[in-house]
Amino acid sequence: MNKGYAIIVRAALAAAVLASGSAWAADGDAYDFGGMYGLYPSNGAVQYYTNPATGAASCPTGYDAHLVYGTANVDWSMYLCTRPHVTGRAPLYDFGGMVGLANSPENGALPWRGYHYFVNPFTHTHECPSGYQRRQVLGTPSVDHNLFYCYRPHVEGGLRLDFAGMTGDGAAPYANPATGVAHTCPSGYSRYTALGSPNIDYTFYYCGKPQNAGLQPAGKGSLGLGEPIVPNAVSRFPHDPAQQQADVDRQVLLAKGLRPRVFRMWMLNTHILTDENTLGPYAHLHQRAVQALADANITLVGVDNSFPTWLTGVPGREGGSWILPCPESGSATYASFLQRYEKSWATIARAYPQIKLWQVANETNGVKVNGHGIDVFAAPLAGQPGACANGRVQFTDQDRVDITMDLMLHARRGIKAGNPQALAFFPPPSPLGDVSLAPIANFIGAVYANIAAGNRPSTNARDYFDGVSWHPYIFGDATATSWLQTNNAIHDVLENYGDGDVPVILSEAGNSSLSCSAGSCQERSATQLRDWMQHTLELSQSPEASAMPWLTYLIWFRMSDVHSDLITAPDPEHHYGILKGDNNTPSPSSNLFCQYTGCYSLESIPF
Repeated sequence: MNKGYAIIVRAALAAAVLASGSAWAADGDAYDFGGMYGLYPSNGAVQYYTNPATGAASCPTGYDAHLVYGTANVDWSMYLCTRPHVTGRAPLYDFGGMVGLANSPENGALPWRGYHYFVNPFTHTHECPSGYQRRQVLGTPSVDHNLFYCYRPHVEGGLRLDFAGMTGDGAAPYANPATGVAHTCPSGYSRYTALGSPNIDYTFYYCGKPQNAGLQPAGKGSLGLGEPIVPNAVSRFPHDPAQQQADVDRQVLLAKGLRPRVFRMWMLNTHILTDENTLGPYAHLHQRAVQALADANITLVGVDNSFPTWLTGVPGREGGSWILPCPESGSATYASFLQRYEKSWATIARAYPQIKLWQVANETNGVKVNGHGIDVFAAPLAGQPGACANGRVQFTDQDRVDITMDLMLHARRGIKAGNPQALAFFPPPSPLGDVSLAPIANFIGAVYANIAAGNRPSTNARDYFDGVSWHPYIFGDATATSWLQTNNAIHDVLENYGDGDVPVILSEAGNSSLSCSAGSCQERSATQLRDWMQHTLELSQSPEASAMPWLTYLIWFRMSDVHSDLITAPDPEHHYGILKGDNNTPSPSSNLFCQYTGCYSLESIPF
C-alpha cells in the first residue's frame, strides 16, 4: 500500500471511529456549559470579553469558573463556566463547538476565506451551526488570535456537542476540569483543536461528543467531490453482485478518506428503478453508499441524468442522445412521460432521505459543437410515438428551454412529495466548450425569460427550482478574468431576476490530466493541475466582496480517474480524477485537496 493511500485509509477509519452518538454520555463524564469570559487589553487597561449568561466576567449561579488558558507575557487568560451534568436538569446553554484563527496550517488549521482557521466541527467553516450564536472569548492583536465559541439557550434534542471540558497548553498546562489531567478528554469524547499557531498561541483544546450532526449541512463555500460510485461498480462488474458491493465499499472508503465536505452522487434511475414506482436491483448499492457517506457527516448532492424507454415511452437509438418526446402542446406521449417522471422522483427522494439536494438532470443545454460532444436530448424519428409534428429529429434551442422547464417543474413536485425537506436544483448547464461560459449564462437567462413570459404553467421560479447549479469548465488556469468574471457574469443573471440569494452549486469544476487536439493527446503536468486547482480554490474562497460571496458549494470533478476496464479510447473525460490510475494513486491535486479538508491531519477531522 502506498503511503498516500495509507493516509487516506487511516483518515477514513478515524472518521468512522469518531462517528457521532445518540444520547448524553454518563453523568460522570458530561458537563453543562455555562458560557465563557476572557481578558484583553485596551488603552492600557484590562477589558473583558463578557459571558452572555451574566453580561460580566463571571459565571451564572451554580456554575464554577475554571481558568483554562493564559500564560504570563504570552497569552491572555480565559475562563470556562461549567457544572457536572445531572440527568433531568437542563443545562443553561447548548454547546456548538468553537472557531479559532491561525496563521499557518500547523496543528490542523485549514485554509479558509484567505486565512487559516480551526474550523467548527459541524459546519467545517468559520461559522456556527444553525441556531447558534458566535461569541468571542479571546483575541488581542499581535498576542492572541481570535477565538469564538458557539452557544444557544438549551433546546431539547437537535444538534449539539455533548460537552466534556477544555484544556489549554502553556508554561504549565491547564488540566481539563472533566478529567483533572491536561490535554485529555473523558473516554468516548473527541478532542478538538481551537488554537495553536507556533510562536503566537499555545495550543487549546475542547472535548465533545457530537449529537445529531447530520442536521447541519456543510457550511457555505464548502469544497466537495463528485464520483459515479455505483455506476462505476456496476459497469466494472456487471454480473458479480459481490464484486459490485466490494467496489462500492472501496470507493466510499476513498471518498471518506479525502474528507470532502460535500459529495455529488450519480443516482441514475436506470440503476435505481425498474419503473416509476419500483426500486430496482441496484437500489441497495446506492443506499449502502449514501448511508456510509451520510454517517461521515458529508452533505450529499444527488443527480440523475438518465431517461430510459420505460420512462419516456419512446424507443431509443444509437448515438449517445436520450430520446425524449417532443414538447408540443397536446402531446399525450409527452404528458405521460412527465407524469412518470414526477412519480419516479417521488420514489427516489423517498428512498434516499439522506440526500437533501437534488439536481434533476444534467447539462440539458448540451449540443454538438463543431462535431464534438453529443446532443443530450434528441426527438423521436418520424412516425414514432412522441415525434415532432414537423418531423424534426433534433431539438431547437427553444425546445431545450421548454423541456428543461418541464423537467424541473415535475421533478420538484416529485421530490417534495418524496421528501418535503429536500431542495431541487436547476440542471447544471454546460459551457459547450466556451471558456467565457457565455452559453451557461445565456441558457439560464433563457429559462428565466421563459418563466417570466408565462410560456409554461407557472411564472414563479420557485415552482421550478430552489437553487441553481452550473459547470464552469474554463479548461485552464483560474484568474480574476477567467474564473471570477465569468462566474460572476452568470450569477448576475440570477441577480437580474431577483434570485441573487438562492443557493448556488458549481457541481463540476476541474481539469483533465489528458489534453487532446486534432487526434493527438498529451499529458498535462501534475504540478500544473495542482496550481490551477489552488488558484481556483483561493479565488472561490476569497473574502473580497468582488469574488464569489454567493457560492454555496464548489464540487471538484472528479475523485478518481475512470478505471482502465471502462476505457476504449483516449479521452480527456477519463482523466479528471485527483486520484490517478487504477490504483487510485494520490496526486499533487489530491494533496492540495487534503490541505483544504484536513484529511491528512486527524485532529482536523471533526468526526
